[in-house]
Amino acid sequence: MNLATGAAKALTTFKTGRCLWPTLSYDGKSIVFERGFGIWKLDTHSGKAEELHFALRGVPSTPGVTHMALSSWSGLALSPDGKKIAVAAHGEIFAAGAKEGGEPQRLTFTDAAESDPQWSADSTKLVYRSERDGGSSLYVYDFDTNTEHALTHSHDTDVAPEWSPDGKSLAFLRNRKELHVLSLDDKAAIKADKVIATGEMGFYGDGGLAWSPDSKWLVYVPVGVDGFSNLYAVPADGSATSRPITFLANGQNASHIAWSPDGKYILFDTSQRAEDPQLARVDLIPHVPAFREDQFADLFRKQSTPGAPDTPTDRRRPGNPSETTPNNNGAQEPAEGGARRGAGADTTTKKPEPTKIVFEGIRNRLTLLPIGLGVRYPVISPDGKTLAFLAEVAGLANIYSYSLDELAREPAAAKQLTSGAGFKSDIAFAPDSKSIFYLESGGGRGAGGGSTVHSYSLDSNTAKNINLATSIDVDFDKEKMVVFDEAWSTLDHRFWNGSFNGANWPALRDEWRPYIEGARTGAELRRDINLLIGELNSSHSGISLPTPPSVRTGRLGLRYEREPYEKDGSLIVREIVPLGPASLEGSIKVGDKLAAVNGTPITGSVNLDSLLEDRAGKRTVLSIETAGKKRDAVVRPVSLQVESGLLYRDWVESRRAYVDKVSGGKLGYVHIAAMGDGDLAQLYIDLDAVNQAKKGVVIDVRNNNGGYVNGRVIDVFARKNYLLMTPRDGSPAPSRQALGQRALGLPTVLVTNESTLSDGEDFTEGYRALQLGKVVGTPTAGWIIFTGAQRLIDGSSVRTPGERIQTIEGKDMEWHPRPVDVEVTRPLGETETGEDAQLKKAAETLLMQLK
Repeated sequence: MNLATGAAKALTTFKTGRCLWPTLSYDGKSIVFERGFGIWKLDTHSGKAEELHFALRGVPSTPGVTHMALSSWSGLALSPDGKKIAVAAHGEIFAAGAKEGGEPQRLTFTDAAESDPQWSADSTKLVYRSERDGGSSLYVYDFDTNTEHALTHSHDTDVAPEWSPDGKSLAFLRNRKELHVLSLDDKAAIKADKVIATGEMGFYGDGGLAWSPDSKWLVYVPVGVDGFSNLYAVPADGSATSRPITFLANGQNASHIAWSPDGKYILFDTSQRAEDPQLARVDLIPHVPAFREDQFADLFRKQSTPGAPDTPTDRRRPGNPSETTPNNNGAQEPAEGGARRGAGADTTTKKPEPTKIVFEGIRNRLTLLPIGLGVRYPVISPDGKTLAFLAEVAGLANIYSYSLDELAREPAAAKQLTSGAGFKSDIAFAPDSKSIFYLESGGGRGAGGGSTVHSYSLDSNTAKNINLATSIDVDFDKEKMVVFDEAWSTLDHRFWNGSFNGANWPALRDEWRPYIEGARTGAELRRDINLLIGELNSSHSGISLPTPPSVRTGRLGLRYEREPYEKDGSLIVREIVPLGPASLEGSIKVGDKLAAVNGTPITGSVNLDSLLEDRAGKRTVLSIETAGKKRDAVVRPVSLQVESGLLYRDWVESRRAYVDKVSGGKLGYVHIAAMGDGDLAQLYIDLDAVNQAKKGVVIDVRNNNGGYVNGRVIDVFARKNYLLMTPRDGSPAPSRQALGQRALGLPTVLVTNESTLSDGEDFTEGYRALQLGKVVGTPTAGWIIFTGAQRLIDGSSVRTPGERIQTIEGKDMEWHPRPVDVEVTRPLGETETGEDAQLKKAAETLLMQLK
């Protein structure tokens, strides 16, 4: 490109392959670049390009076979007898004693990944998922014979395996389209395979299925009208079609379905995304409350013989045929095998009473428990008296309990059981209901992907670490092919359109396999897979490996003059970041020299970052020189992220001042950096009294990198006031603001650009579609897809663009930038002048609208 004229011309004319990483020589005569895993050189004068050839010497180095210690786990399952636990790590399944842990027994020895172990009702078998067949198949391990055999084996995706409480059946989902039930014999051999429900089944982790205590019913979560998900019940023998038991207009239901031990009600979490999930209870039969007075009547029950079990008086209420008859012990018995996922019911109990579902009027038998916290993963104790669940408070996820005992004398209230920053998961009750088992990660919600096993005593309120540790040998040359197959298969099943954007996905697998076979390191492997994924030409995609956090280098909130530094290494202060460490210190001024850090002089050979390594948040003494005189200044450096945030807020304030200036004080300004919860909260702050008092507001979403809250942001600008509220002798206020609903209620204009991505583009489309105002700037990026991630055996994650985003007219937004009404391109170098042509035009456009 000619920078003076803006004219551009092509330098290469290849018809296939990629040209990557172009590097221009200092004299401008040559460009070297990568193409087809080779290095090429282009003569800029003649335009001729040719591949350079290198003779590599030595033996290629690969990790080979490495000995890997394992002490971090996933997929915790507690056996129904409470004596054993099963876990997964690095694609293998392990089992150990639940009391002390120790070195677990390794059950699988395949190159493929295994996961999601589940115990049988008799605690002698494990079912788990395996990817060894090219899909996701189910295998079972029998501890009586120490053998394994396949239950399903194909390219289908079989997930969410759930043993029935009586141990005679196994339910699972296939390809998110079919609910299967396998009838099994005592050796877990298949007697029958029946599809009992079909449809689109949106499973969330392992929470999509639940058996009734009597093993006669299954509840699952299909996707319904407008993406709403509700609970459906279906007879396990397939004798009748499934019927809904909830009717909520929510998009997210049931991270875990908890069926009460007596079979009479179900608990599950439900919400719209971006809302705190609530705990819902649906009574399967009309609920008859328990009364404390009945406890006194129990004292007068007759005994047939001394020491024999009491024979109760039948106190069923007249006219309530749905109430089940007590058994000979005078109590409803819990299910054999207990709750799903080894929740720990006593397998010695007798056959449970039949589960009844009265569908008539069930819509009105749903209530929300007044817990007061966002509830995830609810689990009911085997005795039915205690609920355990996950809740996140102040960014920390911990386990809480809540009483379900109707006869308890104290009002039910949430009680925090665990503490700490580690994310908790996989809650399971012991058979006696007196303790729980769970996993805890070493840090926050995405810390490392693995966790340690813990138990918690509800009697003593103490937590205990169940230490599990072992090791395996990992052959890199075998594992890299597994990672490749996992990545390819994940996108093969989940990519947002079956045509793969015109790419021949099976052929690409064959084309890239030799490159993967030649990869010598994990980094090379992931680079090759990223290039393969690039053939799909999709945003929100790729493969990456989480890296441990690096040592934080402290930042002083100072920026320095370039020329003195390049001359002799002198650091002369050019700018002080508002609210940064130096700004808060107060005495440091522009033009001062930073002479030393903690006594170490700064010279041309000293790296400032090395002096500030690991100093974030710590007392640091700076030597400041002004007109030849030195003094000490004590600061507390911040992290790079904090300093970047301060610089961003300073930029926002400068843009606000610019709009105020070019509009003659008539217009306000807000910038939305992304579309996350924190950004929404910041928008609420930025739409302050100053902006509310203007005649209109400029909304800036340039460089917005997306998120998911665009709908709630739109609401702030779309809501209009239609009432005023005025106290006696007071000033009138718009009713929405007076009643506490966020609404701007002023005319607006939107500014966007080519670096506005994803949910920022969704917001731009919503603004246009709802005709909230004019859109100024340049068209957005056209990177609009809904994505998730799938973890692979080596710990890396494949980002999976799985859902298309369309306009209300049904037109795809991926590849199609959102247009603008008034196109304005910022001139090159405009930032240095303090001008902003896009903001200026936006202000002019809104002012014209206000006339």
